[in-house]
Amino acid sequence: MDEVSVFLKTENPAVGDINTIQAQQLEMQVHLGVEDDMKTLQQTVDSLNEMSKDMIAQSEDKFKNKLETRMKDLNDRWNEVKDLAKQQRSRLSQGEANTKNFQETIKKFQDWVDNANKEHLAREYTIHSLSQLTQTLSKFESLEVEIEGKQWEVDEFARKNEPTIQAANPSSRATMARQVSLLQSSLSKAKDNISTMLRSEERRVGKECRSRWS
Repeated sequence: MDEVSVFLKTENPAVGDINTIQAQQLEMQVHLGVEDDMKTLQQTVDSLNEMSKDMIAQSEDKFKNKLETRMKDLNDRWNEVKDLAKQQRSRLSQGEANTKNFQETIKKFQDWVDNANKEHLAREYTIHSLSQLTQTLSKFESLEVEIEGKQWEVDEFARKNEPTIQAANPSSRATMARQVSLLQSSLSKAKDNISTMLRSEERRVGKECRSRWS
């Protein structure tokens, strides 16, 4: 029981590292024998409690007090083990959920940035008329607003997930912080690119309009 208690008091789950969390869950299952060993231990404690009742009833006072104290200690330690097991399972489950949510959200944002770059920022625009020029300008303006919205979403995501990042172990914490930073940098670069293209198209529209009216 002491060995199990020590195991359950080990470091917090490796938030930010799915593989390590799953390894910790497996280690806990192996170490505790999942629910079967817990049930076996519970049955043993229950049996000892039943046996001790008769022994206590038949013992002299000095032995009775000693036995009662030992049984109380045993039950207190067993209750502690059960509480620790429950807490550790909960921490591992929550750590895995938080990590998966973090990674999936980062991927969703990065996929959006990659798609925006592919569909809008990395392509060549062939424009043959003022109408096409103004349509392109409108598209760039809408994309600029959309990127600004994504920047706000990512900043909010980073703010809300700061406790999760800080709860991670040092290596995972650095990786998670770097992922957020790279995502913010990607969005900032996309924003700068679209702003540059937008200003360029605005100048082209202005130039085209002046030439038509001159």
